[in-house]
Amino acid sequence: MLKSYCETHRCSLYSGLQDLLEEKTVKSTGASAFVDIIENFRKTYKEKSLSDLVTELMAATGYEAMLRQAGEQERLDNLAELKQSIDEYEKTSGEENTLEEYLQSIALYTNNDREKDKDSVTMMTIHTAKGLEFPYVFVCGMNEGIFPSKHVDTEERLEEERRMAYVAFTRAEKALYISDAEGLNYDESFRYPSRFIFNIDRDAIDYVNELPQRLVDDTKSYIAANESRYMPLDTELKPGDRVRHKVFGEGTITGIRGDIGCYVVKFDKMATERNLKIGIALERV
Repeated sequence: MLKSYCETHRCSLYSGLQDLLEEKTVKSTGASAFVDIIENFRKTYKEKSLSDLVTELMAATGYEAMLRQAGEQERLDNLAELKQSIDEYEKTSGEENTLEEYLQSIALYTNNDREKDKDSVTMMTIHTAKGLEFPYVFVCGMNEGIFPSKHVDTEERLEEERRMAYVAFTRAEKALYISDAEGLNYDESFRYPSRFIFNIDRDAIDYVNELPQRLVDDTKSYIAANESRYMPLDTELKPGDRVRHKVFGEGTITGIRGDIGCYVVKFDKMATERNLKIGIALERV
């Protein structure tokens, strides 16, 4: 089934990759070796048992070794579950243990699981939710410093956070629930509702507990007082400039932190970036 699907549709992304193998920017990426692996297994996979097929795929692609080197334990656990599933399938399926039969079996289990878990709650990141829709969506932690993040320090990043909020809000088909938290943050600063809540038309929100006007006013004052952190600073040096420091040597400015008034510099001889106060002795190279 998988093979016939690919042969019929030519898997547009994969065929697109094949068409670009001779391009200069693709040649140096190892894409050709990747395509060779796929083509070799397409020709021989029917001759192998499922367990051997998985083992040889892991060895040929280096995928499992990469996960171990990166310490991706959760993905390694998932891979172990896949191997166990294949082993159990081979023991119980008799002679019908082809890849096609296995995939059909997995599809049946998946559909049954969906039916069984139709009243369950799915927890995911906003990035993961892109393109999906759900009857009801809960977006939690809508506080300044959380969403938008306290690490957002430019107008561009703030707008990206705003777009992500829009993505989250528009996943809901029937109703959207938004919650924030009262009290103090870990740094003992006061928690304010997110500015993104106030971007929604007031008539479109049905508050369970109406926000006190004092809190609304304080929040808007807090947001206005912190607007400067998102504004681009008028600095002599810009991201991309090569600079020299008398202690750290030469490096490249990778960003400007408006919230703390610092250049972000990646020095050639240092593994991590450093924040240096604007005005500190940096010489343009």
